[in-house]
Amino acid sequence: QWGEVRFVDFNRGNTSGFVRFVAPGGASAALAALQTSPPELGGATPTWRMLAPEEEDRYKAAVREKMNAAKERQNAAEERLPALEKGIILRFQGAGESADR
Repeated sequence: QWGEVRFVDFNRGNTSGFVRFVAPGGASAALAALQTSPPELGGATPTWRMLAPEEEDRYKAAVREKMNAAKERQNAAEERLPALEKGIILRFQGAGESADR
């Protein structure tokens, strides 16, 4: 609707997560719409915000670490998280515990 989503980083039972967009324009458009008319997720209305550049760097490092650990467990070839533009990741907090992807 607002831009192409690369990945939704959320697990059932959690109350926060991340939405990774392909391009910054999609994330910005989604954030504007979500702040204007926030949807209910799992019986609650979460807040939405754009990650600061330093937060994005930490998030991406944690994703790479998780990906590498999983690949090591599977004895697969190590792949890196593709280079992503800044301003493409939104964080949400306050979703209901019954929220699903």
